[in-house]
Amino acid sequence: MKVLLSRDGDHFVPLRDRTSFANRERADLFVSIHANAHRQAESQGVETYFLSSEATDSAARQVAALENGAVQLEKPNGRGVPDIVKTILWDLAQSEFQIESSRLAEIVQDWMTRALRIPNRGVKQAGFYVLGGAAMPAVLVEIGFVTNPKEERRLKDSRYRDEIARAILAGLAEYKRHWDQRLRVAR
Repeated sequence: MKVLLSRDGDHFVPLRDRTSFANRERADLFVSIHANAHRQAESQGVETYFLSSEATDSAARQVAALENGAVQLEKPNGRGVPDIVKTILWDLAQSEFQIESSRLAEIVQDWMTRALRIPNRGVKQAGFYVLGGAAMPAVLVEIGFVTNPKEERRLKDSRYRDEIARAILAGLAEYKRHWDQRLRVAR
């Protein structure tokens, strides 16, 4: 596997630029890693999302709305109202990746919760802006809550962040094994 990062430091990259980078590099998968937040400080655990216009539940809809709020930090692109035909065609293209994104999300979520021994908040679907532009299977992983003091401490620890990265990598490696096996069977 070859991993490409959309940024190399602690600076904001517009959501559209993240998937544009993945598309330009012809990535096979897109994984967006985020730290979650909630007004209830006791909220904890990891959850993994894949793109869908229909959210799993109101909590998933709220997480997507919070994440999508980052679009306000971006510079306007000056394009005005989106072309409705292009939007519809793009939505159709995205549905091609939804099943694979769901499989990827399940496997990554499983590895995250087993490896990190952290509460499993499940695999969910929602309309995340950052996933919408990906021309490949794509997931968004919420690795813990910065609003939970215990999880915040863990997330500040570089060794724990390395464990998170290894868990995500293990999930991606398992997904690849499943993908390769399906390709062999199809031949």
